[in-house]
Amino acid sequence: MEISIYPKFQRDDFAVITQAITLDLSIPLASDKYADTTYFTIDCFHYSQKTNARIANGLWNNLLEPVGVKTKSWQDLFERFLCPTPERPYLATLQNSSPREKEE
Repeated sequence: MEISIYPKFQRDDFAVITQAITLDLSIPLASDKYADTTYFTIDCFHYSQKTNARIANGLWNNLLEPVGVKTKSWQDLFERFLCPTPERPYLATLQNSSPREKEE
């Protein structure tokens, strides 16, 4: 998602940030080594409530994680749920993610 780092998409009042949780999305395998069908609805096309909850949790955490250190894989639901802090009260962008955070 190289376009997201173009200067015109990194302004003080607007920023485009690729959220890492969406880049390597894969459905876990069941014990039979096939995709776990509980992650889909009955039509086998749409995501189930379980999948939507995991994606939403991961996406929320990505919004608050500094650019360069965003979580890329799913975790158990709500095992980790980030909240804004006094030190980081805003959604993370290239401009407000420090170089030190990007290296970690």
